[in-house]
Amino acid sequence: MNERLADPSVTSTFEVTVLLREYTQDEQEQLEAVGIGYIRPDFTLPSRQIAAPSIRLQLSDSVRMMRGVTWELLQADEGEFVVPDNFFELYAVPLSPTALLWAHGGFPSGRLDRLAVTAINGEAAVTSVEYFFARDLCLCPL
Repeated sequence: MNERLADPSVTSTFEVTVLLREYTQDEQEQLEAVGIGYIRPDFTLPSRQIAAPSIRLQLSDSVRMMRGVTWELLQADEGEFVVPDNFFELYAVPLSPTALLWAHGGFPSGRLDRLAVTAINGEAAVTSVEYFFARDLCLCPL
């Protein structure tokens, strides 16, 4: 996990008193498309401008951690998959309620019965930090 501590020599507050230019919605979208941030006319920043660098760092870390991992496509014959709130320990990425990318091996046929779906959903629930979700939890054996 990446932990970045704040530099106490850098102040975290600032005051904007005037914008030299107000961008139209179209211009804002064009700036975003090329990775350039902007301040809105009401002196706010879109939250995605703050979150995006963190997501990119986490994605880079995940790519490094998963280097050399072989993924397989699994299909649930019975039940549906839950989606965990993170993928740090469990390399399982649901693509649909019944299709899952899996990097832990153990399912040579790629077809899963209810017991196997239950096992994967149980791992997804246990490795979730705060929540997991599904299209319909009633259809997800745990």
